[in-house]
Amino acid sequence: MRTRMSGQTFLPKLAEGEANGEADHAMAQVVETLNTAAADDTKGQVKLVLDGNPSETIALPKPLLEAISRVAQAMQQGLAVSIVPHTPTISTQEAADILGVSRPTLIRMLDANKLPYEQANRHRRLKLTDVLDYQKTLQAQREQAMDDIIMIGEQLGLDDVPLEEILRVSKEVRKGIASSK
Repeated sequence: MRTRMSGQTFLPKLAEGEANGEADHAMAQVVETLNTAAADDTKGQVKLVLDGNPSETIALPKPLLEAISRVAQAMQQGLAVSIVPHTPTISTQEAADILGVSRPTLIRMLDANKLPYEQANRHRRLKLTDVLDYQKTLQAQREQAMDDIIMIGEQLGLDDVPLEEILRVSKEVRKGIASSK
């Protein structure tokens, strides 16, 4: 029987008596080691020293190693990290939270068949993997749009115009196109 896990947020903090520079250096070493191990497809093994016993080695699965690496990177930057366990299927509210949209917006996306879902009675359930794949697709589209904006700006000779100004003008143009339809 599984026990229900709740989310938890971790704050970066200094160990007692540790100077800020020492902590930064130690965290940088941890991040570098984890990033190297996570990027290396052949190893996927890091040596963890537990309770001062250097002979204990634990092999971490690649997804866990990547997760720990991302947590360490965020904490190195002084960011708090929240870990929220999810079941393989999630509610529409959980999916909306992951995608950073409102629940009504997510429902419109489901009705437009942008994401697959299952419906038992009145409740829609989504596979977490589908939501995460869609999130990656949206991020790729955003990055492509940004690259396109930069390329158009370069073609128009706007290299020295701040990106914020280009984005503002392009937003106005989009609004004008939308209102003329």
